[in-house]
Amino acid sequence: MKFMSLLIALIIISACSDKKLNYTIEEVNGHKVYKNENIPANPNLRISLNELFTIKGYDESFADDSIRIIQDMNSVAVDSKNNIYILSTNKAVVYKFDIKGNFVKNFGRMGDGPGESKWPQNMYIQNDTVNVLNQTVLQMNKFDTEGNFLLSVPTKECRMPVYTKPFGINRIVTYLCNWRYEDKGMFMDYDLGLSSSGFNVIKKLKEQAYDGERVQTEYIDLFFGFAAGKIELFVADNSTDKYQIDCFDHNGNLLYSIEKPFRKLRAEKGITDASKGNIQFKKSVVELIVDDQEHLLSVVSEERTDKNKKDFLVDVFKNGVFLNRVTLDIGIEPEVNWISGRVFVKEGKLYVADLDRLEVRVYEYKVNE
Repeated sequence: MKFMSLLIALIIISACSDKKLNYTIEEVNGHKVYKNENIPANPNLRISLNELFTIKGYDESFADDSIRIIQDMNSVAVDSKNNIYILSTNKAVVYKFDIKGNFVKNFGRMGDGPGESKWPQNMYIQNDTVNVLNQTVLQMNKFDTEGNFLLSVPTKECRMPVYTKPFGINRIVTYLCNWRYEDKGMFMDYDLGLSSSGFNVIKKLKEQAYDGERVQTEYIDLFFGFAAGKIELFVADNSTDKYQIDCFDHNGNLLYSIEKPFRKLRAEKGITDASKGNIQFKKSVVELIVDDQEHLLSVVSEERTDKNKKDFLVDVFKNGVFLNRVTLDIGIEPEVNWISGRVFVKEGKLYVADLDRLEVRVYEYKVNE
């Protein structure tokens, strides 16, 4: 009997040791590259979502409450107590909601005075300080979570930081938007930079420049995925030709890269026509999200039909390894309507800013492995 048990154990160990990994690791220019296959390492992995509540910009139930009505949504952020903040660009106002989605207050306004902004394109929360970009004077207006104005800080080397995400307690990751004029016309630099919280650029991670006409017709092509976890920053290659994600530390040093095969897909006719034929193919990676357990969710493109046009597809990675591809039922199509940072995970909740419906949906989020 003991012999039979030992034999069975040896067979199981042998079977496990012969199991083929779905990735290889190569050394390229001094850093690791995880070369994943399309075979998931954990095909049983699932992400379960349970919708908790929805914050609507407008509803007949509060139609007479002008303070509560949100006419547009730009940025959405959450503080340490899970209060939710929504920035309106047209009003230069921040709306605060509690952990259950109940309206609390709004603060800020359009203007040139202390704590006022003009057409702010950015808001983020770091160390429970609400930062609102006053882009006309290239300053960041800072408020506490009660809406009290604290001070304005010049954005310095960052100039006009947009779609900013905090990275730890003293770093931010942001697009560095800068318009410049040359003899040949108007151009926009749209680089991705790692900066100190005081808006001094530490390193430019990705650099790109567009002429004025391309900005108008190929605006969707400006964005590429990035996501900041607790200790690692992930940046996707803005490419239709390869699937690559780079991982950086707090100083912008490249730690490792993730690669994965993909099938090149043609863009829909509407996008091709709008770009005057310059956008022919979809990006391999649309956006990146990091959850509380440091799972990396890579939002990917798909060949769309009427049946799957709302499927939100993500490749789930952990420590560089592809675990599984799952579909999130959150009601938006990322390839067309995506703007950086509209979907994020924090403390077991997934937040979705739906610009078409003018609402923010909040889901309970759990990874089942």
